[in-house]
Amino acid sequence: MSNFLVGSKKRYVDTYVDLAYLEQLRKAMDDEHSPKKYSKYKAWLHYANLHSWQEQGWHFAYLNYMGKELHCTCGLVVPVENTVTSDIKEGVRKRWAGLNLDRVQLQTGHRNLPSLIGTTTAILVNFKWIEDGDYYIWDGICQGCGEHLNGMKGDEISNFLYRHNYECKYNN
Repeated sequence: MSNFLVGSKKRYVDTYVDLAYLEQLRKAMDDEHSPKKYSKYKAWLHYANLHSWQEQGWHFAYLNYMGKELHCTCGLVVPVENTVTSDIKEGVRKRWAGLNLDRVQLQTGHRNLPSLIGTTTAILVNFKWIEDGDYYIWDGICQGCGEHLNGMKGDEISNFLYRHNYECKYNN
C-alpha cells in the first residue's frame, strides 16, 4: 500500500489453497444449472490455477487487487504505485537485462513454494509447455547473485534453485 518502503517489513496475504475447498468449489460448479454456473466456474478456476502454480513453484503477480497492489502466488504483496522500486541490488538487476520480469518478481522476500514456509532467494519466473515433448521448460533467477537460467527442464531448474537457495541466500 502507499506506505510500502524498500527495506520495510514485507506484507503477505494467505494464498494457501485447501484441496477440500477446491473440491467444494468444483461441486458447487457442477451442481449449478443456472446462469450462475459461469461465475462458479471462474471461482473454481482461480483457485485451481493458483494451486497448480504454487505446486509448480512459479512466482509471479497473479492478482492485481483493486488496482492498488499486486499479489504473488506465494502471498507477497507489492503496491502498484509508481514509487515502489525493486529492493534487489542494481548490479544484480542489470544481469537480467532483456528478461520480462514483473514488479513482484523484482522484490525479495518470496515465500518458498509450494510449502509457503520460509523465504527463497531463487525463484521460477516463467515457463513454457513443450507440447511435442510433453514437458515444461522453466526460467529461473537468483535474487542474490543475479544468475538466471532460461529454458531448463525440471531437474536442471530444481538444481539451480536448490544451489542458489543454499549458496546465495546465506551468503548475502
